[in-house]
Amino acid sequence: MKDKKNDIDKDLEEMFDKGQKVEIVTPQKKERKSILSLRLDPETLRELELYARSINEKPTVVARELIREGLERRGITLSPEILLEMLKERLVNPARPPR
Repeated sequence: MKDKKNDIDKDLEEMFDKGQKVEIVTPQKKERKSILSLRLDPETLRELELYARSINEKPTVVARELIREGLERRGITLSPEILLEMLKERLVNPARPPR
């Protein structure tokens, strides 16, 4: 690992010494998501964690999907961007059982 870092450092020093122009590309900024703290009783948290583990997903991802689905069931329309994101998440993890 150290050798690789040294090689990169050497390459950067050579470029700097030669005066080569280097294009720096910054990653596109994603829309930041807000954080919501929830208080769950131990049994609910345990069930959430067990279910998430059974579908090989993180509990936070499952909780987010459950909240979105609950909003949809109550007639609260989500933006097309959020609906597309939900669809992508479901397509990435096809092992999930249908709801």
